[in-house]
Amino acid sequence: MKKKINTVIAGSGFKDSFSFDDFSNVISSQLLKDRDYKHNIFLSPLADGGEKSINALEKILNNTRREKALIYNAAREKTNIDYLVINSDSVFIDSSLILKIDFDDFDNQNPLYLSSEGLGEMVQFVYKKGFRNIIIGLGGTSTVDAGLGFLDALGVIFYDSKGIQISPLYGEDISKVVNFDAYGSLLLNDDLNITFLCDAKANFSQIETPTLLKIGSKYDQEKYNIFNQLKNGLDHTLKLSNNFFSSHRDFNNFSNFFGVAGGMLILSSFLIKNLKVQLGAEYFIHISNFENLVKKADLVITGEGMLDNSTLGKIPIKISLIAKKYNKKLIYIIGSTDEKLNSPIEYMPPRELQELGISAILTTLGKKQKEIPIRYDLLDFYKSNTTNKIGQHLNSMIAELFQ
Repeated sequence: MKKKINTVIAGSGFKDSFSFDDFSNVISSQLLKDRDYKHNIFLSPLADGGEKSINALEKILNNTRREKALIYNAAREKTNIDYLVINSDSVFIDSSLILKIDFDDFDNQNPLYLSSEGLGEMVQFVYKKGFRNIIIGLGGTSTVDAGLGFLDALGVIFYDSKGIQISPLYGEDISKVVNFDAYGSLLLNDDLNITFLCDAKANFSQIETPTLLKIGSKYDQEKYNIFNQLKNGLDHTLKLSNNFFSSHRDFNNFSNFFGVAGGMLILSSFLIKNLKVQLGAEYFIHISNFENLVKKADLVITGEGMLDNSTLGKIPIKISLIAKKYNKKLIYIIGSTDEKLNSPIEYMPPRELQELGISAILTTLGKKQKEIPIRYDLLDFYKSNTTNKIGQHLNSMIAELFQ
């Protein structure tokens, strides 16, 4: 007779390829074939503030509804974008829906010519609709304008060295800004409360790799020239922030997130009167009551597309740490990694990963190639390969862990 175990499948899926529904369906179908164990399966869609956060929140909370606003996308093209109404006072805005360029929109994959203006436009739109508590999922974006487009849309005026206003603002413009005026900006209103849910904790020194990945393959020959222009602009904005706000009581706390979303918080952190910044993963774990689910589990299965130095703070590692807290076995399924793993299946991961609560790792694609973005023309291959690897190995891994 099969032994019964409680198995939790949790996470947000694999970036750009597997949604959580895809991921959980593949896992569940294999668990049903397990010859040794009968799995009571519990699904827990979570998010970290990045892509698909609006989907997870919609599943976790009751009585929400989607509404639309006609605003600018990252390329400043008017687009109908969803936001989520939580209650009469609160809304959730998924920045990736506004500021992420589609994988097949090759012409617009140069951050020098993208702007975060649409995110500010959305904040202004929902404020005018009467919402005063605005939660913004921050991650999965394509812009690298240090959030100046966002601030511009909300009434902050930026000036160049000649005292001429710069508007609109793109990535190429941020190095030209020498002064700004926030007087009269919506961000100073006493009744506006903004919470940024960041998809990672990344300081300014960690901004290089995600910035390079935002530059599309069409611009490979110009990639480092583009990056250097963007980095010069980001360095310049950081100096402005230091000059004006280094004595701010929360400077050190906010600076832990300066590397998120193309530098979105470098100035925004100090120009929003009522602001809270936190890891999105912590928010979603709290509102979903995830820890209680793990307490009752025997096995937790999670995963992500890439396991690398940007993983800390993201939802799969938060899941792993909670599994460790309650001494639960956890299988971590990944597409690629830059970790030194000896084989696609690891029952004894490197110590630093064991300390994060990871019992075993299944890698479906192989070793990460540094600074090489996902090949979107191979998405079907990624999906089929991941599905096949899970089918080949998952149940034997479970048997090994519980022997």
